[in-house]
Amino acid sequence: MEILSSALETVKKYDLIKNGESIVIGLSGGADSVTLFHFLLSIRKMYDIKLVAVHVHHGIRGDEAQRDMDFAQKLCEKYDVQIEKYYYNVPEKAKEISLTEEETGRMLRYEAFENTLEKYGADKIAVAHNMNDNAETVFMRLCRGTGIKGLGGIAVSRDKIIRPLLFTSREEIEKYCADNGIEYITDSTNEKNIYTRNKIRNELLCWIKENLNENIIATVSSCSQIIREENDYLDKVAKKEFENVLAGEKEIMLDTQKLKKLDKVILRRVLRLACLSCSDTLHDVAMKHIEGLTELLYKETGKYISLPNDITAEKRYGKLYLYNKKDICEDYSYNIKAGEEIYIKETGKYVSLSEKIIKNKENKKNIYTAVISCDKINKGSDKAITVRSKKSGDKIYLKGVGNKKLKDFFIDMKIPRNVRNSVPVIAVGDDIAAVMGYRISDKYKAEKNSGENNFYIQIWEENE
Repeated sequence: MEILSSALETVKKYDLIKNGESIVIGLSGGADSVTLFHFLLSIRKMYDIKLVAVHVHHGIRGDEAQRDMDFAQKLCEKYDVQIEKYYYNVPEKAKEISLTEEETGRMLRYEAFENTLEKYGADKIAVAHNMNDNAETVFMRLCRGTGIKGLGGIAVSRDKIIRPLLFTSREEIEKYCADNGIEYITDSTNEKNIYTRNKIRNELLCWIKENLNENIIATVSSCSQIIREENDYLDKVAKKEFENVLAGEKEIMLDTQKLKKLDKVILRRVLRLACLSCSDTLHDVAMKHIEGLTELLYKETGKYISLPNDITAEKRYGKLYLYNKKDICEDYSYNIKAGEEIYIKETGKYVSLSEKIIKNKENKKNIYTAVISCDKINKGSDKAITVRSKKSGDKIYLKGVGNKKLKDFFIDMKIPRNVRNSVPVIAVGDDIAAVMGYRISDKYKAEKNSGENNFYIQIWEENE
């Protein structure tokens, strides 16, 4: 059968299925999913695959939706395929999360697929997107605004999701079912223009077929495939350039001079990769945000912009820093006494205070030591010694300068805004005695060869 041969060719060309894998199949009961079901049955022995079907009741069409679930159940029983059935109240959930019913339904379907994948330890999720679905998706994205990636349409595979029917038209699928006496059910809402996709399918594409191009579905399929391949190539180039402009290992720090030399097409992609590295999603990151990042490259040190997904980008001394606000260390404050070691959970570091320097600790390595005069602290005073994060109004005393704002000190030391809270400050009462890793206050600093008693404040971290 031609349609099954075409699907098998797609599986082989894109290496969608390997021998012995378990496949979760989305089975709505419509012509598309039933055809996909029969295709997977046809190659079950060839690939030694195990099938688990998933049917989702969206809580929308009452008796008709129950009819669909019963149909899917009987089809699976007929061919001895395990089925998992899910019920969701999509209208209620859509209101709760402020999304359209269309978007919410899709989100919940994939949630059901993922849950079943995990439950059965399956390898792939097969869905029945076809050539028409791809054309509708391209037009939807075009109308809403998209870049080259969006115009690439639906991918034949993404992560664990596979689409063997992506290069088959809906007309071919329906003909296959009719020619072979295969029953399926029809969702009555498909004919109602209550969703964006339905309007594009039933009105826009029909008009284009009748007035401009009767082969518009195949045309869009071919065009989107070319765009997707070229987009994949540009992504490879952008990834290589992103690695080239990275100027740090522990944070997203980019060399602005190298960025300025990039072609704007690649630059936009590199900046999107930087955003993705900070939040694992590009949701809501639009062209205006990428343009804002581009403009930031030419601004002076200290300028910054806020981006979606809690990302902040800052220009500092020839570098562009990107970080996520969620990753910024929370405020902390711990009292410490001589002979004690405390664990700062916010930074993952240990701090010890002793009257003699500690050279070694089992399973820990010393990364910084500050030597502070006991006499200057005045051990007899009632001022507590505190290890804490910075506070607004903090100042540190420096010879020849006087009391310097800690904020200005951090700027002068080029300490990134996003890591300042993780730098431990040693305070005696309200006085800053040391900024650990950077400077001891001249008010508390032990004098060389003075013979005075000293406190040794040391930072430790666990050996890897």
